[in-house]
Amino acid sequence: MSQPTELSEKRRSYRGAALLAIAGAVLLVVFARVSCQSDSSSPANPVLGPGGAGAVTLRVEFGDLREPWSIEVPCRDGDTVEQIMRRAARSDPSFAFEVDGSGEAAFVTEIAGQANEGAGEGTRNWIFYVGSERAKTSYARQPVSPDKPILWRFERYDEQMPVRSQ
Repeated sequence: MSQPTELSEKRRSYRGAALLAIAGAVLLVVFARVSCQSDSSSPANPVLGPGGAGAVTLRVEFGDLREPWSIEVPCRDGDTVEQIMRRAARSDPSFAFEVDGSGEAAFVTEIAGQANEGAGEGTRNWIFYVGSERAKTSYARQPVSPDKPILWRFERYDEQMPVRSQ
């Protein structure tokens, strides 16, 4: 008589395990949907959804040191140059950059292994442009839009060269 009881207990055990597996799968799907909705800036989810504005071009010119580098980066209303650069770095590990300071005082000290040369006559440093205008604020505060590409140039501050369309 013990065999039918053992079979019943095994069936109940399997049913319980199956119900737990189904509940776990449902929770996983719900969590994944919430994650995607709360972080549309992730490179794995380039679709921006509501409030999205498209993509902006980020270009880096190293002067005579090496070839320029360029990438299209998802851009939303209200994004700053800092947010665009962080997305670019997540999607392309060769685009690494270093920063000193934060907020209004933040400035980029190195891009892709090329560090600023510092103060002094004839030294070159990273200077950025939005559209065709040299920025007048920190990269962390400078707003961007898809119709105005971001350009970083390794140049002397007094050099300000005209920005050409890419």
